[in-house]
Amino acid sequence: MRSLLLKRLYLEIVSRRHGYLPDWGKTFSRERDAWNNALKSAKGGANILIATNTGGHVPSSTLESLLAVALTLRGANVHVMLCDEALPACLLCTVGLYPDHKQFVRYGPNRDACKGCYRPASRMYRSLGLTVHRFSELLVPEDEERAESVSASLPFADIPGYTMDGLSLGEHALAGALRFYARGDLEGQKYAEPILRRYLKAAILTAC
Repeated sequence: MRSLLLKRLYLEIVSRRHGYLPDWGKTFSRERDAWNNALKSAKGGANILIATNTGGHVPSSTLESLLAVALTLRGANVHVMLCDEALPACLLCTVGLYPDHKQFVRYGPNRDACKGCYRPASRMYRSLGLTVHRFSELLVPEDEERAESVSASLPFADIPGYTMDGLSLGEHALAGALRFYARGDLEGQKYAEPILRRYLKAAILTAC
């Protein structure tokens, strides 16, 4: 798993294997007209955003796509939000996938984890005819600049308590870094600071 090529192959196999994500196209193959009618009826319903974000997180995408179907059948106009390789760190990133922490600090998930995340989830949701919003469509250069500036300059000790517009983004970033390490604290971790800064930047981008 240390090799970039092996990681890419692993993620590609995972993304293709049977049962990775629900095959809603197959599920509704015999009821396509009924589903299309439900979609049309839902256009005038309450707007509901399902912010899955990390489409490659199988439990989340499986449950939330089911919720999207259930809400649509009940008249809600469902939209979906997915990260399309826009974030520098996310909940898919763990020490198991990145045993070489230095490589994660340098490249983040964009060279490997992202490749098996956005596209399969986007295909799944689009097969339902639902509107899919992408992070990159909603971010402007100023957002990237702000996230980069704050995440790079904020003193390390101040990160957990950082807030923006009343949102506890530092706490969110710390939770992401702890999940990455599968630990209760960051003490003794050589790359804790740059990894926490990656998660802080990601948290800021999601709040922009």
